[in-house]
Amino acid sequence: MINLDETSIKLCPVTTRGYVIFDLRGRRTILRKGPRPSLSMRRSAGSLVALVCDDELIQPLLPQVFISNKHVLSAADVAEMNSTWPSNVLVTQRKSSWVNASLLCEIIGLLAVSLGEVIRSCIVVLCMDTFKAHLHTSVLAACTEAGIFIMYVPALTTGWLQPLDVCVFSRYKLWVVRELERLRLATPTGSLPRAVVLAAYCRGIRSVLEAQSWAHAFAFTGLSGQGSLSAELRKRLRLHWNAAEHVPSTLPPLSDLQSVYPRNSHIPVEELFALSLRREARRLLDPARMLRLRRRARLPGPLAAGSL
Repeated sequence: MINLDETSIKLCPVTTRGYVIFDLRGRRTILRKGPRPSLSMRRSAGSLVALVCDDELIQPLLPQVFISNKHVLSAADVAEMNSTWPSNVLVTQRKSSWVNASLLCEIIGLLAVSLGEVIRSCIVVLCMDTFKAHLHTSVLAACTEAGIFIMYVPALTTGWLQPLDVCVFSRYKLWVVRELERLRLATPTGSLPRAVVLAAYCRGIRSVLEAQSWAHAFAFTGLSGQGSLSAELRKRLRLHWNAAEHVPSTLPPLSDLQSVYPRNSHIPVEELFALSLRREARRLLDPARMLRLRRRARLPGPLAAGSL
């Protein structure tokens, strides 16, 4: 199980309480917590497309992608970061700092390359929310081509059913804020270049996302099995059952899909189940499963004579 989601990253996070810089300008500056960053710096932000896995051995293989636009980082900055950062942590410069279907297809391609033989030896399920870009048919086609099954977290439930939202992002951002505060206190002016801020976000990948197993996050949100959902979570989601319901292996009815997708969404059923149907067709046409006569076998008389 792999969970993918995006989160906004600020290049000038709000400092925590108690952080002040003393100077000769008096009480007003102290109450404002030191020199105020410029407006462009306060507005500077990017996105992180993060992936976590329920297998701690697979987690270091997963790509983590930072997205920036040309107003935040230059092409030279991006090239330098990609040459010095870990190979699975990437920075890309786009027109927008938010993910779209085209970029998501590229990330799925990177994921397939990073996993390599794992896709052939295991069933890989990519879990995402119902953000518009995630629902695009090109994303479904990219997952089918890569051999990755896709599963959507129902709309309006990511705060309870998505591991990154429930367990990961809060820890990650708290670590980054504390690291940036430590760096600010070590500088005379309390201001940090954008490259230093992004480097702290990069170190947070190793210190948080890759430093522990996230199997408990998948279990807590029910992605590893519905039976692990707590009674409180079942109450919030209005799940009125005492045990996990049986899920058949047949295709779900349209009403179930409509409860997962946002309202008035087009549901591409063919693309959504293309990989499952392809694997089933291969299983049925597997030569090892087909009936074969032994080399010395002879048909009965009527069959051999072509009477039927």
